[in-house]
Amino acid sequence: MLTDLTNNLRVTYGGPYVGLKHTPQQHRICIAEQQWSLQERGWGVAVCTSHPVHGWRAEWRLAAVSRERLPLIVNALPALFAGYAAAVDASPTASRPSTKRIHEIAELFAH
Repeated sequence: MLTDLTNNLRVTYGGPYVGLKHTPQQHRICIAEQQWSLQERGWGVAVCTSHPVHGWRAEWRLAAVSRERLPLIVNALPALFAGYAAAVDASPTASRPSTKRIHEIAELFAH
């Protein structure tokens, strides 16, 4: 569902950092057009490196993160959806039905 929404909206967003203890700002959750493999490219959410040289290079899909990183991802979801909703509101796609759905998801995570 989130892949469909992000593909429809096509708004890039660098979300919260989810780096581990020793490198807290090394990774962040990003919504962007991701290069998943040599053959697969598409919009979606990924844990990306935040190194200035590499930009936001997708490292893992959310479903494939380690058990050590999973609690960081779960705790970051409310901020991710709230921030993405704000980014979409500031974009030309603000009037699309997908924007309303992103706001509904953000509201669910806010509680």
